[in-house]
Amino acid sequence: MRQNFLRFLRGNSPAACLQAAPYNRGMSSAIPPKHTGFARLLPAIRYSCQGLAYAFNTQTAVRQELFMLLVSLPFAYFFGRTVFEQLLIVGVVLLVLVAELLNTGIEAAVDMITTEFHPLAKAAKDVGSAAVFLCVLFASATWLVFMYRWCV
Repeated sequence: MRQNFLRFLRGNSPAACLQAAPYNRGMSSAIPPKHTGFARLLPAIRYSCQGLAYAFNTQTAVRQELFMLLVSLPFAYFFGRTVFEQLLIVGVVLLVLVAELLNTGIEAAVDMITTEFHPLAKAAKDVGSAAVFLCVLFASATWLVFMYRWCV
């Protein structure tokens, strides 16, 4: 960016200055490069926390799944015989939460694009819901296996 400004001060045309920018090939206006490396880490964490807060505040299912995640921690400690089993018990609940977050993102994007009924909008929402449903089935089956093994 500074090099472009120096080229401009030396008498080059603005178009030549923009054309010389390595990050601006084919664009009509100068866009500064995004943060890379560790500089992007703090904004990425902040955006992730904002997304979790949005989902927690607007989605009942996310609150229920976070509650189940908290319940799964002592359950995993008592019922899991190995570290792998404990991770599996907690991991399947975490998988449901991840699927719910992705479904929330899909629903928000579809709602932003259109408020009218459209078959593709319905399909997008239904597929996201189906992904959550499959994760819930997998988590339920996993928990039932551990409960059955403990009871027998």
